[in-house]
Amino acid sequence: MEIRTKSVVFYEEGIRSAREIGETYNISERTVRRWAKAHCEDLENGLRPKKTGPKWSHHALSLELERRIIRLKEKYPAWGARRIKTSLICPVLGGQFIVSSKSMDFSFVLK
Repeated sequence: MEIRTKSVVFYEEGIRSAREIGETYNISERTVRRWAKAHCEDLENGLRPKKTGPKWSHHALSLELERRIIRLKEKYPAWGARRIKTSLICPVLGGQFIVSSKSMDFSFVLK
């Protein structure tokens, strides 16, 4: 965070160019300009690191489904992920059809 602050101050006050700052701190000119722009748009939080990666997970479970899994595990502690998954997908075994069995992986919920 300190490097970002110094870089933006030097750049905005015209003390150094983006190229000079980049060479000094081993960052690209584009990064210096991006930090300066972010700082202008949001003075308080503009220089905080942003999360890289997706904003949401396309394969995440819904909160309702996660609760149903936990309830089944509490009711049947001996059941593993495969058995719970089967009971949620196959109506014959008392579950409901939710999604295809290939796209549903929730063993992490049981840990």
